[in-house]
Parts: sequence; structure tokens; C-alpha cells
Amino acid sequence: MRLTVQLKFLLFFVLVLSGVLGGAFYYLYNEALKAVEAKFAVDFNEGRDAARSLLKLRLDTLGDKVQVIAKAPQIRPLLETPDVDYATIQFSFSDFKDALGSDVLIVSNGEGRIQYWADQPQAAGQTIRDWPVIQEALKARRTWGVQVIDSALVMVAAVPVFSAADDQRSLNAILLAGRHINEDIADEIRRISSMEVAFTHGRRLMASTLHSRERTLLEKSLETSDLRDGSTQDVSLRGETHRCGFYVLPGVEVGMLFLSSKDAVLHESLQPIKNGITLAAAVGLLFSIVVSYLIARGQTRPIRALVQGTKAVEACDFKHRIRVVQRFPDELGDLAASFNEMIADLEEKEKMQSVLHMGLGKEIAEAMLKSGALGGEERKVTMLFSDLRGFTALSEKLTPHQVITMLNEYMTRMAICIDEEGGVVDKFVGDEIMALFGAPVAHADDAERAVRAGVKKREALKKFNEERAGRGEFEIRMGIGINTGRVVAGNMGSDNRRNYTVIGAACNLASRLCANAAASQILVSESTYQEIKDIFPSKKLDPIRVKNVAEPVQIYEVL
Repeated sequence: MRLTVQLKFLLFFVLVLSGVLGGAFYYLYNEALKAVEAKFAVDFNEGRDAARSLLKLRLDTLGDKVQVIAKAPQIRPLLETPDVDYATIQFSFSDFKDALGSDVLIVSNGEGRIQYWADQPQAAGQTIRDWPVIQEALKARRTWGVQVIDSALVMVAAVPVFSAADDQRSLNAILLAGRHINEDIADEIRRISSMEVAFTHGRRLMASTLHSRERTLLEKSLETSDLRDGSTQDVSLRGETHRCGFYVLPGVEVGMLFLSSKDAVLHESLQPIKNGITLAAAVGLLFSIVVSYLIARGQTRPIRALVQGTKAVEACDFKHRIRVVQRFPDELGDLAASFNEMIADLEEKEKMQSVLHMGLGKEIAEAMLKSGALGGEERKVTMLFSDLRGFTALSEKLTPHQVITMLNEYMTRMAICIDEEGGVVDKFVGDEIMALFGAPVAHADDAERAVRAGVKKREALKKFNEERAGRGEFEIRMGIGINTGRVVAGNMGSDNRRNYTVIGAACNLASRLCANAAASQILVSESTYQEIKDIFPSKKLDPIRVKNVAEPVQIYEVL
């Protein structure tokens, strides 16, 4: 049987086109499925990290308040007195529950037996020593965590109180305060993570951002769900499929569910895409048989355009686009369009790399890309911390948009001061800025650079406040802490998510100095002062005590 060249080409084209379409669909289908799972995993991890950070912040704040009240002159003697009666404790603590902003306030003796429970006098004499936080407090530790109290989830902080006159440091009492984990907490986590959130105890929902009907459906599905930490599954809520991930809070039988419907919708949308591609392939094949001559004649033009396009990609010209004009569009035209989409994706990835440099700083981004592996090295670094004074109270008076706008304007000015002195911004945490001088690139005068950056930031904030005053906006106040010391610097995190940062006692001390700095005040440690004392006018201040440091820390104020 004799076949013409046109027929041979048509048969070859049909076979190749069939293989390409089938292979492309198979690849894209599987890649889409992987992307669905990967996106949910990223969203789940971000939501879990956001929840951890929020709960830790709330617990730290509550613990600090409880510590302060435990040391109050009118409270300390009372707590050091063994077996004080309920009425005396109630009278002394009548005003402190509201001051703490707590839903639960309990005083127990040194053996974990309740002496006072605000609003529950009948609980006096009961023992709570089996509570995990009480067990830790009985070991002479200030502790906090999540506890189920009266069928409600409560964030609790417990502070042990010892007898000041007892050389043996006998434990006299434990002061415990707690705040309910309710829909407000869940809603705040949802705003941060962009996912629906639910707290569970066992297989019971305790608080969530879902509507009542959805809560009922979700609680029913929990009866047969796998509630291990990190487990995921699909659940149906009011006819819509949600992807659900489970996270167990450490140390307690309390879990968190993160739900997202976006991935499920994407998953379900793959089926019509499959049908559409199959139909398009069938129509294309049939059409190519009918117009084989036109297909054969017009094929070389797009092929040449594709060759030019590949050369442009090889030269990193991601703005190049293939223009193919065909009287009868065919699969080669579709291939050209797909090629244009591919170049657009490469251009987008190039932009993402630029954003990486912008978000992390060029030096840190290049250090992460160069090293890649987890780990670090010990090196001398000067760390600068700054944050706003009274930011939480101020932000409550503004809309989220106003808060973000104000922070962006403020942080832009502060980052410029850091960049001008050769420092790098390690991270932005709320209104706090952490900057490094000496990592990943070291200079002989890193301490001088850091202090000079702090002075520039103070001046820049002064000018910024003048601009804000002209617009009728409130004044922003900032404190700065600087310390020089040896830390571990490098890529840290998990295998699929990491940051270049520094850790160590020197870094913690810089943060503590920032916390102790008053508005417009720059506090530096002894190590930093020794390197800048002949350059910047400074004033020696009284030593301060900081957490986890046994001896008082000598500090200086840069004038």
C-alpha cells in the first residue's frame, strides 16, 4: 500500500498529538493533585504556627500579669500566710480578677488544695493537684498552658509563691489565672491563617469559627475521624467539601482543626477539565484529518516561532511571546499558546525570586540559597531590636487597614536606616523589628554600625511623627535595645520551611534590652558599649535584672 507524504505526516501528527495530549494531561492531572495537597500542607502549617504564636503571646502576657500581682505588696504577705481563710482572700482579691482580664482566678495552698476560687466559693477545699499546670507549679516553676476547667477550654498561668522568711523556700501558695479559649480567639486565628478554625477536646467541639449548623455536622464527623496530630481528611459541610487538618496542642488532650474549602473546590474542578481536554483532543484529531493539507502546510511557521521562543528563554528573555497567525488554528497554535503560558510562569518565578530578595534582604536570601541545608555557625553578631510602645492599645483604636498602612510606612523608614549601615532585617514580628549586623556578612565595626542605625531610626521616627502630626495623626513611640555577642547563625526550621536567623543568649539579651527601653531610648549592653564608648555619647544606668540571667546586667543609654 502506497502512502503519500501528506498522509504519512498526518498519521505521524495524529500519533504524536495523541501522545502529547495524553501525556500532558496525565502529567498535569498528577501535578495538580500534588499541588492541592502541597497548598493545604502549607496553609495548615502556617495556620498551626499562627495559632502557636497567638496562644504563646496571650499566655506570656497573662503569666506576666499574674507574676506582678503575686508580688504586689498587698497580696504577697497574704499568699505567704499558710491556710488563710476564704473571706480574707476574697476581700483582698476582689479587684484583681478584672485587672487581670481573666475568667478564672484560683488560689491554692502549697499542696494544691483550693483556698479561693473567684465566683465559686463552694470549690474551697477541693484539690487540683492533678492539673498539669498545678503539678508544674508544685515543682516550684512558673508555668502556663491550656486546661479544661468546668467543661471549657482555658489558657491558664500558675505562679508559685514561697515564704520569704523560710530559708528552705517552702511553697506556701499557688496563684492561678485563666482566660477562656472562645470564638474570639478562634476568629483571630482565622484572620491570620485565612482558614476556618475549631478547638476540640476529645471528639467534642469547644470553640470554632463555623456556624452552628456546620459545627453540628463537623462534630458528627469527628466521631469516626482520625484525630492524630498532623492527620488530614475531607469532610462535607452543608454540601461543600472541606479539607481538614488536625493539630494536637502539646501536653494536653486538646486539638485544633483547620478547614479550607478552596483546595476541595480545586480538586473537584479537575474532572470537568479532564472532560474538556478529552473532548478538545477528539475534535482536534477529527478536524486535522479533514484539513490535513492545511495543517501540513501551516506547521512550519509555528515551529520556527517555537525555536525562536526557546532561544529567548535560553537567553533569560521571559518577556518574549510567540505570535502565530494561522488561517485555520490547530494544535501547533495551541502549543504556541501553551509555550507563552510557560514563559509567563517563568517570568512570574523570576518576580518571586525578586520578592524573596525584597522580603528577606538580598544578603539573607543569597545566604539561604547558597547554603540550603539546615544548620549554622557560631559568630559574633550585633543585634538590634526595636518595637513600638503602647502599640496594642493604639491598634485597637484603628481599623486593620489603618494599622497595616501605619506599620508599612514606619517599617519602610526604619529598614532604610538599617540598610544604610550595612545591616539586614532578620524579621518583622508585629511592630517589632529585628536587625543583624555581622550576619551573614561581617564588618569590623558592626557594633558602631548598629548603634548608628539606632540613632538614625530615632531621628527618622521624629520626622515621621512630624509628618503624622501635620495629618492630625497620633504620635508613635519606639524603644531600641542593642547587644553584641556570639550567637549561632544559619538556616533554621524544618525541611520544607526555613529561615536564616540567629539564636543564643546574646540575642535574647538584645530583646530584653528593647523591652526595658523607654520611648525614644536606646539601651546597649556592656559588650556593645565597650566598642562604641569613644564614638557615641552615652550614659551609664543602674544595672537591671532580666529573665534567665542570674546576675544584674549593666546597661548604658546612647544619648
